[in-house]
Amino acid sequence: MHSAAPGGGTAGTASFTVVGASGFPASTDLYVVVSQMAPREKAVGKTKHYKSSTSEWSFDETFTARCSSDAQFKIEVKGDHFIGSSDDLGEHVYFVDETGSAAPKELSIGGGTVTIKSSFQPSELSAPDTPKSQLRRSFLGKREGRTSRETTPNP
Repeated sequence: MHSAAPGGGTAGTASFTVVGASGFPASTDLYVVVSQMAPREKAVGKTKHYKSSTSEWSFDETFTARCSSDAQFKIEVKGDHFIGSSDDLGEHVYFVDETGSAAPKELSIGGGTVTIKSSFQPSELSAPDTPKSQLRRSFLGKREGRTSRETTPNP
């Protein structure tokens, strides 16, 4: 169903909602990172991090990414530390749900579980307002037709 070649599917927008996590050590300052794997690895979103005394975390944070329908993502669970380092608690390769159900899926990652919902919205082929349909113009670029400006009269 999914090809290894990036960009083989329909172009559009993937939406991910990190619902929650459970089963990790209660003292962990936990957060979840969603990354797109191709064309190069890029973080799509990172949840807020906090500790839970019950080993249950509720995030309900949503992230979006422009991609193809068969794009590969990575879900990482990390524990935050104050001095710039994080513990990698596990990762899971994930493909966006194209069925339209947006049903929560439980992913077994490391010693716990992350619940995530995803959906894919194909882009409209004839959308005039897409960023690629407008040419990028430099800040100092010459503009066409400045008819609204009159010339300064010379005395």
